[in-house]
Amino acid sequence: MGNRRLRLDYHWSYRPAVRTSEAQALALTIEFTFCKLELVRVIGKPAILKFSEKHWDALVPLMNWYRITKRADWSSLAEVRNDFAHADIVGRRTVFNIHGNHYRLIARVNYKSKRVFTLHVLTHVDYSKGDWKR
Repeated sequence: MGNRRLRLDYHWSYRPAVRTSEAQALALTIEFTFCKLELVRVIGKPAILKFSEKHWDALVPLMNWYRITKRADWSSLAEVRNDFAHADIVGRRTVFNIHGNHYRLIARVNYKSKRVFTLHVLTHVDYSKGDWKR
C-alpha cells in the first residue's frame, strides 16, 4: 500500500497505512472537510471506523452514508428512502443496506431531534442471525 493516497471525493479522503502483517487491522486516517451546514447529529462514528478496520471495503460506503446522513433533513421514512432507497424499519430501528447489501447499518433515527444513533454495523451474515434485535 505504501504512501499512496486515494482521492474518493471532494469531501473526504482515505489514506491507507502500511500493514506489517496480515493479522494486524488496517489503520485508517479520515480527513473531513464539510462544505455545507450539518443538519443531523450522527452518533456512533467510532463504531463505523472500528467495523472498517476488519472490513476495509466497507469504509467508503459507510463514510458516504455518514456524509449523506449528516446533511439530511428527514422527517419520515419516506424522506429517508429518497436518500437510501432500501432503508427499512424493524421495530424502532432503521436498517440501511450498505455496499450492495453486503453490510447492514442499524440505527435509531429520531426525526424530531434530528439525531441518528448508530447501533450496529454488521455483515449480512451477522445481520441474518438476528442477535442485534436483543
